[in-house]
Amino acid sequence: MLVYVCILLLQHWMSLGSLSLGQITDIEFLFKHLHLLEFAATGNMMFLVLQWYKRGLTLPKNSPLAILAGLANNEFQFYIQPICDNQTHKAVGFETLMRWHRSDGSILAPGSFLDIALSPPVYPSFKETSLAQIVPILMSLMSRNPNYYLAFNTDSTFIHSKEFVIDLISQFDLSDASPNCLVLELPDTATIDDQELVLSNVSLLRNNGFGIALDDFGMEHSNMDRIRDIPADFVKIDRSFIVQMEGNPRSLAIIKALVSMSKELDFQIIAEGIETLAQARLLEEAGVTRVQGYYYGRPQSVDYWLDQLDKGLL
Repeated sequence: MLVYVCILLLQHWMSLGSLSLGQITDIEFLFKHLHLLEFAATGNMMFLVLQWYKRGLTLPKNSPLAILAGLANNEFQFYIQPICDNQTHKAVGFETLMRWHRSDGSILAPGSFLDIALSPPVYPSFKETSLAQIVPILMSLMSRNPNYYLAFNTDSTFIHSKEFVIDLISQFDLSDASPNCLVLELPDTATIDDQELVLSNVSLLRNNGFGIALDDFGMEHSNMDRIRDIPADFVKIDRSFIVQMEGNPRSLAIIKALVSMSKELDFQIIAEGIETLAQARLLEEAGVTRVQGYYYGRPQSVDYWLDQLDKGLL
């Protein structure tokens, strides 16, 4: 807070030549400058991380400080998992899934750190680290097959920010990567607080060539409203439907209805969580052409899957 007040004083002293005590205690004035408070908090957090390391102390696991330290040490790396054609079982694309390679040798999946990584003090660094890896991975895949695409999970903060969307578009403009080969997945857990803004950002992304997927359909917030309102290119069926499919005719009936709807609304269905050949065959009979799950391959390092592609094993 002290840093925040000092920044306020300096900023307005330089622009106005003076600043009264009444101004910096005015609630409306403070609300207009909350971005400076976020800047000060992030700066203080990074300072604490550096001091902690200098003194050789151990950071609490999964704390904001530990995640910021991990980001600074390049401990966060994307793994990828293949998305396959349900008839040929060949890869048509890959999904990125973040892993944390901790300094103690452990490897953590998103469930162990994602909530904190998406919190305000950590999110800017986490987003920057994530987006910086997208283009290199995509370029490596496209060098093997220009028709491959990469799916990338977004979040509520990203999809509500025009600035973040424009940053992503600019990043692709400055590279040789094709935006047509990147699909941004909107998870079912992502709340939509400002639908007009979200739809505007989705339109901006699609107009610039990016694909949009509705992820985890069948969980939390998902309903027909999202399919109706968001012009998605893909709808990913949550694994909960797949698990129940063989013993629950209703689950299979819903999947068949979605396949029929996809033809009318011009989107593709991807089924997640496929673990057996029997599940793959049931989905093929239902008309699902794209599938993803342990049956086709687990999330592995980018180098692992590039090696599999080079050997013709995928």
